[in-house]
Amino acid sequence: MSALRDESDWTGVRLESTDVGASDRFVFRGYAYVNRTELCLAKLLWETGIPFTPDVLFVMDMPPGSRRRKRQFVPDFVFNGKAFVWNDGPKREIIHGIECKGAPRQRFSERALENVRLLKEQRGICIKLMNHKDIMRCVRRGALPMAPLLP
Repeated sequence: MSALRDESDWTGVRLESTDVGASDRFVFRGYAYVNRTELCLAKLLWETGIPFTPDVLFVMDMPPGSRRRKRQFVPDFVFNGKAFVWNDGPKREIIHGIECKGAPRQRFSERALENVRLLKEQRGICIKLMNHKDIMRCVRRGALPMAPLLP
């Protein structure tokens, strides 16, 4: 099996939260999350010692021929520039954060998939798309199926 390598480029990325319009209904450690699932995931990350910043802004170039030149992407959780290995299923992968999406469907939206793809292509930063059901399953277990990437 080939060794996983972190090839992310964090140049110019500000690891600070961007206001996404969350209400004060789901607050943890002074930050308001959009929904209960995000709140539960924030608590799980905190309890398991995984460093994170919620709602970090990334600006990406759009492919030629697109109506816009740039697109903003604000993943729900970014692991402060640290790489982790996701070990759920047959394929191990490096991730740098998690984006929470709604109720389980067969596929994530094209826009969500494109945001993740563009960020990986342009910066080597990998954001894991997770639906609420899978997140809550991890919350009930008390852990995410991941570990820090060792040097």
